[in-house]
Amino acid sequence: MEKVYIKEKYSCSKIDSYLRPEFIYIPVDSSKYLVGDYIYKNDMIMDNVYSPISGYVRENIYMDIDNRKTNCMVIENDYKEKYQSNNYIFNKDMFINSLRSNNFIDIYDNYDIKYLVINAIDIEPYIFSKRIYIDKESSSILNIIDNIMHKLNISKTLIAVTSDKLYNNLFNHIGTYPNIKIIKVDNYYPVSNNKLLLKELFNYTYNKTSLEKKIWILDLLSLIDMEGIIKNNIPKNETIITIGGTGIKSTCIKVKIGTSVKEIINYLGGYKKNYTITIGGPFTGKQINSDTIILKDVKAIFVTKNNSIKEKECNSCGKCIRVCPVNLIPVFIMKNINNKNDLYKLNIDKCIECSLCSYICPSHINLNNYIDKAKEVIKSE
Repeated sequence: MEKVYIKEKYSCSKIDSYLRPEFIYIPVDSSKYLVGDYIYKNDMIMDNVYSPISGYVRENIYMDIDNRKTNCMVIENDYKEKYQSNNYIFNKDMFINSLRSNNFIDIYDNYDIKYLVINAIDIEPYIFSKRIYIDKESSSILNIIDNIMHKLNISKTLIAVTSDKLYNNLFNHIGTYPNIKIIKVDNYYPVSNNKLLLKELFNYTYNKTSLEKKIWILDLLSLIDMEGIIKNNIPKNETIITIGGTGIKSTCIKVKIGTSVKEIINYLGGYKKNYTITIGGPFTGKQINSDTIILKDVKAIFVTKNNSIKEKECNSCGKCIRVCPVNLIPVFIMKNINNKNDLYKLNIDKCIECSLCSYICPSHINLNNYIDKAKEVIKSE
């Protein structure tokens, strides 16, 4: 694997907040609530889905999620943040079950976690959410980690970062936390991928080994939700996203899960006409319209000029092969897209969807699209 280093300008200097949206949209198949019902903050709408605001239920509407029209429950904010006390008393078993049900952790029945690994590396270049969070909240981060370690009897935590600045920010507060260690790893893309990061930290192949069962790897931004689960068994339902691109004000902003992209963009002053909105980073982002919502997995919104570049024929340079972090052969996948038997042999299931093959291609071929199509071919009967 040839490591790819990308120069970027660190453009965020603070965390903005937009925590008073007019409406919240929650994807639902059906709901026990009727139009006009009152919802308290932290009321459970359905399994492990909680309202981040208080307000009144309005008529369901369809919003775009993954470019598909999805039925969403609408809650109109009354801006009172009313909630009903749940008299929560910490219980370790309940805490673990809550982590599992909220997709934070996959703990084996007889778990013996040796390491907690905090992935503090932003998912893509030009996304700064984790970095700005460390800049502003280093002490809080360490306190939450220490709390989790005590709750789950974890003896050691490793925090993975990629810059001296972030290392120093955390190190300046580390004195009272002797069991938390900061590790600076090589800053290449996509080292933020959990599989590659664990390999960097422990130098082992990522599979179902005895060591893997002793590791819990947690995304840094999930600590925001973790804090809520520790205090009252309910995620905080907030996230920090990067806003970037040449067509909008660049910032990092804290928002509530379920806020519409349109409302966030309007709050930031709108965006330039004839520009494209992408949800996700510049490598793996997908074009959307503004009628979509912020879900837990959204890390960024970019607004950029739509410069379509014409694809050329493959010149067999081999660059896509050299940069693939999991040693696939993207050009062979493209050339065998209609040959199911050959696709089986090319280990497409190992793809981590980093899009480096498309990025590096001098012929501007969207190899990632071919890999997506190949996955569908293999799934088909």
